[in-house]
Amino acid sequence: MPQDDLTLFCMIFAEKAANKIAYALGYGSVTLILVMLVSFYPSFSIQTFYVPPLNGKFMMNQTTLLTSEADSLIFFNLELQNTMWYKGVLYGPVNLTFSYAAVNASAVPIATYRATGFYQGKGKTARRRDVAVATDAVGWREATMSALSSGSTADFRVDLDTKVKFNNYLWYTRKHRIVSHGIVKVGDSGRKVGEKPVKLTNSALSSTTLMGNIFGIGSLVLLWLYAIGEKCRECYRRYN
Repeated sequence: MPQDDLTLFCMIFAEKAANKIAYALGYGSVTLILVMLVSFYPSFSIQTFYVPPLNGKFMMNQTTLLTSEADSLIFFNLELQNTMWYKGVLYGPVNLTFSYAAVNASAVPIATYRATGFYQGKGKTARRRDVAVATDAVGWREATMSALSSGSTADFRVDLDTKVKFNNYLWYTRKHRIVSHGIVKVGDSGRKVGEKPVKLTNSALSSTTLMGNIFGIGSLVLLWLYAIGEKCRECYRRYN
């Protein structure tokens, strides 16, 4: 920017823009708080889910089913989305528990899976496509087959448990635990019913996490305004 233009800008900023900036900061602060209230933690969902033993083709021969290597596998596609455009997320190990969610009964754990921790940038999405090996105990196969035979769906509960640190540009917050869960309905194809992903419902994070988000983005805005203000005051004093 030419020197004269810079001088003019600084004079206008110093003399006329201060009040407008104050109003803008007031409205902007409210907007930022509302945004952070809506999206201040990652979002998790099950994109695909397949249980081979429940595929109708296998169910035609139950003897073959129960002796097949495929009778203990659960295929899944987990999506982890950082909905925050203003900070990154450092995940610890991501633990999944798969349970058979019988009607009017407590969920029965049948498989577990552990994904290695990783860093996720601002607004980024990651996926973990893998296979969990289910236990052959507790009779979950027979129970799910019975549910499908009656024209219902076989319901599975997916629980996610992890600890994260948030990257506030210059530092990481302390660890925060996130616990989420969702119910996946499986049909007689052995696959998740419907194409819509199953969102895992997050438990509320602590109020200290929310305050940390507000402080982090607020500090960045204030530092930026301070730097512009100092430069403009310097130019204004030099040419007046």
